[in-house]
Amino acid sequence: MAWEGKVSRYLYIVTLVIAGEMVFGLPFHVARFFRPTLLEVFFAPIAGRILDATPGVGGFMNLFKLLAAIAVLGVILVAWLLRLKRNKSSAEPV
Repeated sequence: MAWEGKVSRYLYIVTLVIAGEMVFGLPFHVARFFRPTLLEVFFAPIAGRILDATPGVGGFMNLFKLLAAIAVLGVILVAWLLRLKRNKSSAEPV
């Protein structure tokens, strides 16, 4: 019975170390596994032009407005697609 406590303690420590390594390694793995998407390819030049056109805080405000607009459009698109899916699934007989 005494060995169960030691195994449990070592298992806890090993699990904690593995979880820590995974968290700290995440930025490196994300960049490696997920290649740049179409949005990243076209967004960097757009963001650069916005920041160059209005230097300072104003440029960042304009950039954040663009990001907020993209987020709102994404939410609207998801809601629309869910509505289409719900309407299509209710129209089909089971």
